[in-house]
Amino acid sequence: MLIKVVSLIVFAAILIYGGMALYRSGDGAVRTVSAVPMELYEGVATEGWVVRDEEVLVSPAGGAAIVAEEGTKVPAGALIARTYSTTADRRLAEEIHELELEARELETILGGKASASAGMEAVRALSAAVHSWNTDALASALIDVDAHVLQKREYSSETARSRLDTILQRITNLQSSGDRGTVTASSSGIFSAGADGYEFLGSQQVNRRLSIEEARELFAAPMRLVSGAFGRLVHGIRWYYVTVMDASSASRLIGRSSAVLSFSGSFNEKMTMSVVSVGQDYEGKSVVVFSSDRNLSDVVSLRNISGDVVFRELSGIRVPREAVHLYGQEKTPVVYTISGLQADRTEITILAEDGDYYLVSADGALKVGAEIIVRGRTWRTGR
Repeated sequence: MLIKVVSLIVFAAILIYGGMALYRSGDGAVRTVSAVPMELYEGVATEGWVVRDEEVLVSPAGGAAIVAEEGTKVPAGALIARTYSTTADRRLAEEIHELELEARELETILGGKASASAGMEAVRALSAAVHSWNTDALASALIDVDAHVLQKREYSSETARSRLDTILQRITNLQSSGDRGTVTASSSGIFSAGADGYEFLGSQQVNRRLSIEEARELFAAPMRLVSGAFGRLVHGIRWYYVTVMDASSASRLIGRSSAVLSFSGSFNEKMTMSVVSVGQDYEGKSVVVFSSDRNLSDVVSLRNISGDVVFRELSGIRVPREAVHLYGQEKTPVVYTISGLQADRTEITILAEDGDYYLVSADGALKVGAEIIVRGRTWRTGR
């Protein structure tokens, strides 16, 4: 009983001490926020077109069972698709493709445990197939993930070899059962399923200074697709981003060799691109052409992308406006942070403002993680 009484007395003393400390330290409600990192950039939003050196892939028979994987590089002469003109031929081509995928899985199993790099590549291919809604590439990617990552199928060496021999013989028989065509790569390039009629555009059309009228003519409407078009083969490693900007913003790029672009949406990437050209001011607008030799596989299936041209980047600590006070005759900006039961005054350097917040330098006394007093009255300060 005595222990219980003592415990209650100690607990009450703690409450009284805390209440008195709070009463002495402040009068009224106190609200704090944590100092967190913040990045701001000055830029302008853009929308534009992706241009590559590419060719349309066409099935003379009308239909195509795609063999090549989305976004992957294929060498010259590589099989891209089997063509068909009838439903029966299509089913035959699809069966051959499925058997080839299973054969590849068995060859992987017979070759030993898949490497970590092969597993990562299989997962990337699966992600790309899902993103592009490419069912042919999806089937292939699933097989690779199964073989390289999940390894769900249980085969003994003898069973796998026997099954592989059976599949290879079946493929040979199916391929010789009719006269069916194929589409192969005329030269090395990156494959992408689907065509949109803009494949006629390339570096020759945009690797120069463009006027507004020229851009309108180039991107006004796609060309009519040839019957049987099923994909594109992109050559080289460089791609272009053509956009129309307000002339005042575009003029800031004149004389610059590169700029930072932060893309969003289907292509979520921040990268530095070369400034190819800045067009003349026409009714307050200018055409700007950027280029890059990076991330081509990520944009191979895209035509329109959007983002921001970044002119200036700042990083620091986010501080609410209402937490900032002007101190002394010099009107030095300060914040108050909680340290124990007292508030410490901390000088800050304001870099920029964004609505209800300031961006404050992280090189000063204020550090990430500090508890900043946003609202409170009659705090006694430690310094």
